[in-house]
Amino acid sequence: MSVYNGQRYLKGCLESILRQTFSDYEFIIVNDGSTDDTVAILGEYESDARFVLIHNTKNIGLTKSLNKALRKARGQFIARMDADDLSLPDRLAKQHEFLLNSRDTGVVGSNYYEIDEDGGKRGEIILPETDDDIRRKIMRMNPFNHGAVMMRGEALETVGLYNERFRYAQDYELWYRMLKQYKGHNLQEKLLMKRNPVGSITVSKKRKQIAYTLWAIHKGRKLFEPTIADRIHYAKYMMIYCTPQCVLKRLRTIKTRARKHYYTVKL
Repeated sequence: MSVYNGQRYLKGCLESILRQTFSDYEFIIVNDGSTDDTVAILGEYESDARFVLIHNTKNIGLTKSLNKALRKARGQFIARMDADDLSLPDRLAKQHEFLLNSRDTGVVGSNYYEIDEDGGKRGEIILPETDDDIRRKIMRMNPFNHGAVMMRGEALETVGLYNERFRYAQDYELWYRMLKQYKGHNLQEKLLMKRNPVGSITVSKKRKQIAYTLWAIHKGRKLFEPTIADRIHYAKYMMIYCTPQCVLKRLRTIKTRARKHYYTVKL
């Protein structure tokens, strides 16, 4: 896990790992140059021998921080976690058991709950389950929740770590390489609570995410043969990316107002 100025939700995240029914793990945490109370909060857990803390002297970003943690990891399997999310108690145990019994699977994720700033449930996200479903949909969506996956260590060694040229969508690019040689699977139980505050993504950041997503898909097209539906989806994303920010912002405002009006009428 990498964390940058994550003091608000960090303690809850760490406690959710401590409450796991599976306890034979090392928890490698990279403090990516935080300037808030993140360091102090992490310090409260230093006495637990399972916690391995790495402190970056400056912020280097998620991708490089995750690779830094991976090079330190000693486990047979690698689980990801985001600093503002909560893992449900059986998450590690169930993913560990699945990978033990499915030697040809390189990555296993799960369905999850979306929660707001205060931890209230906003909805449930259902992801494609089987390897076939994942392969059919990968060029139209990211088939895994990055913070809810467990990967086989030897698979990461085979396909390589995160591509450090990717500031965003680093997981999406990795899945293409992973699925070229290994199977993927999503457990249909909801094993994570992913925090997704309303309005947390700015138009500028969204555009950057789209740009890196397009790049990941472009690289993936060299590994997977795209269907007509895949090509249409790619063209749609490209069109959104090429639309000026001011227009996108205006369209989002109209969409938000229309949605509020719709629910008001329905109620």
